[in-house]
Amino acid sequence: RRLRPNLVLGDIEGMAERAWEGRLLRVGGTVLALHDRRERCIMTTFDPDTIEQDVGVLRDIRDRFEGRLGLNARVLRPGRVREGDSIDWVDASRE
Repeated sequence: RRLRPNLVLGDIEGMAERAWEGRLLRVGGTVLALHDRRERCIMTTFDPDTIEQDVGVLRDIRDRFEGRLGLNARVLRPGRVREGDSIDWVDASRE
């Protein structure tokens, strides 16, 4: 909850998403263009329930993930996304 993701994918091995930059992903009826890894900000240091700050969270993200965790994406084709939808890679030449 500290990272406030818009979309979370399950059953992903390790940190596989770190190799997805530049790819297209279909989730349900939506196609997303996956851009660069997301730089994390000071807001990750605040517990969403208590608002207590722990700067160690951001230090850990910096040390373990070069300060970037998750991916920036943009919607290429809008559509509905539901829990349990299929996820497929899209050939960029077909979009």
